[in-house]
Parts: sequence; structure tokens; C-alpha cells
Amino acid sequence: MRAGSEVHRSRIAPPFTPAPYNVALNKPTIAQSAQSSSAPALAVDSDPTNASYWGADPAPQWWQVDLQGSCSIDSIIVTNYVDGTRYYQYEVQASTDNVNWTTIATKNSTSKATSTGDTHPVNTTARYLRVNMTGNSANSGVHIADFKAIGISAP
Repeated sequence: MRAGSEVHRSRIAPPFTPAPYNVALNKPTIAQSAQSSSAPALAVDSDPTNASYWGADPAPQWWQVDLQGSCSIDSIIVTNYVDGTRYYQYEVQASTDNVNWTTIATKNSTSKATSTGDTHPVNTTARYLRVNMTGNSANSGVHIADFKAIGISAP
């Protein structure tokens, strides 16, 4: 190196990876049917309590959210109506076109509904997510108090 010369080193920043978040929050929803005062949108309103839930009767019933774009999903969290005794059974499906569906998670156990919900690790890309509610141990109605899809918007 000659006297008076400077060496400049450039640093290349690593690619930015966004943090996963609830990509279903406040997104448009539809359902096969709904009980009065239990609209489908209440499942994605960020209130996981029994004061705010989608409900329909009788089972089986489906509920669906449109993520409004392709998203990479890492986990699904379904919180049902909680009373300390009942359990629910369901399957979660994913679709990129709202026509072809793939089952990505299933709950067919008799574990009771809790306020933290059921977390299902997944690895999928979807625009639409559907929950096919198949049963409730307490009565013929089905309920989703909160639905979260943790992931990122696909590029």
C-alpha cells in the first residue's frame, strides 16, 4: 500500500427477514353460517375471550379467512369457546386459489379448550385458510373465539 492510501471496506448488510406476525388479524372472513351476534369476523378481531367469537350450529360447519395475498405460514393457533369442560374437534385447511384445499392441521383429541388455544406448527404457503369444525363435546354448536395464522406475507 502506498503512503497516504486508504483502504475502504464495504459491508454488505444481510438480507432483511421480517418477523412473523398474525397475518389473519382483521382480514375478511366468511362462514357456512353463523349464530346471531356471532359473526365470522369476531374470530380475527384480536379478542380471544368468550365475549367475542364466531359460532354456528349444528356441526359440522366451516369458517374461512382471506389473507388477501400469499403468505408463508409457520403456525396456526385456534382458540375455541372456553368453559373448563368442553373440547372441540376440527381440521385446518390451506389454499392458494380458494378451490384446491390441503389439510395442514387436525385436532381430533379430547383435550379441553383453553384460553391459550391449540397451537399447530405448520409449513405452508396460502392465501385462504379454512377451519372445518366437526364437533363440540358440550352441544351441537361450534365456536372459534380467536384464530391466528403466524407467518409473513410472501414476496
